[in-house]
Amino acid sequence: MFEHSRLLSAEEMRPKGNVAISIKADRFQPADNPVIIEMTVSNVGDDNVSWWCGGPDRYPGDNCFRVETRRGLDVSWRNTPCSNGQYSIGSGLIMHLKPGDSIVVPLVVAIEIPAPKTKPRQLSDTVETVFVRVRPVEWMMEKVEEANVEISISRQVLDERRFHMISSVSEHGSLFWRHVAGKYADEVVIDAMVKLAETDCRPLASTAAAMLASQPTLPENAGINLASAIKRWGEDGKVSRELCIAALKSHSPYARKQVLDLLKVLRDEQAVYDLTEALMTSPGDISWLKTAHDAVQNLQEEPALSEGNKRQTERVAKWLNSRIKYPDSSSK
Repeated sequence: MFEHSRLLSAEEMRPKGNVAISIKADRFQPADNPVIIEMTVSNVGDDNVSWWCGGPDRYPGDNCFRVETRRGLDVSWRNTPCSNGQYSIGSGLIMHLKPGDSIVVPLVVAIEIPAPKTKPRQLSDTVETVFVRVRPVEWMMEKVEEANVEISISRQVLDERRFHMISSVSEHGSLFWRHVAGKYADEVVIDAMVKLAETDCRPLASTAAAMLASQPTLPENAGINLASAIKRWGEDGKVSRELCIAALKSHSPYARKQVLDLLKVLRDEQAVYDLTEALMTSPGDISWLKTAHDAVQNLQEEPALSEGNKRQTERVAKWLNSRIKYPDSSSK
């Protein structure tokens, strides 16, 4: 027998929590880049405001908010994607904001206004005004506040944005700005990250490599620097998977050769796992996939290979073989 469910009142069905949101943003923001805003979310109700948090920071993720934007003299608002780098799946904790407390939440608003083909001169060289407003998805809120920014073609504004992204890889760098760099780095930021990945400071090089690994592709000339970094860190068996992934994304023959050469001599179990994992997902044409597949198969014949690495190389070889048989546009 099924138990009869009790009907919930309208009040019981309302989301828990009452918030107020204020928005702060730099007045001038660079063209060809998303708009960055900073919200202060305040609990103005009598109950705790709660959210699931999977890290890497403690503030609510972008899935807690709905962003709308409009441009210039437009009268209609448009739903606009946003992000802030907070994980939305995996293990996590329930975080609480007590009545009267506030928390600062950054957001990347994915509206990019193209710059005209004119030479920038000063901050006032703006091409558009963008209005932004944010609503919570579940929590209750009485008043929607708007903010507006000017899209500038000033080199100074663009360089400030680049500085935030590049400096995020330092030991105490902003996790939010690392997220911005991972999604929106331009050629100047990528060039700086490539150089940082080659430095003789492991934490700095590792963080820069992780940012580069998140890029869809990298310029071929970056492969020379990244190959040099692989050689340096590979000598003591501490080469990172992210560094190899980044190097292989450059399609550089020199970088590819460095990864394959390292695979021939490296026998640290974790390092072998990381290198073969990087090869498994590396971009390239059929010729490259066959080369990577042959290298992994040759590794399988090594008598000193651990049982864990044997299982890993079998998995990687099967996956590469599948990519060879059924190529798609992502592997070219």
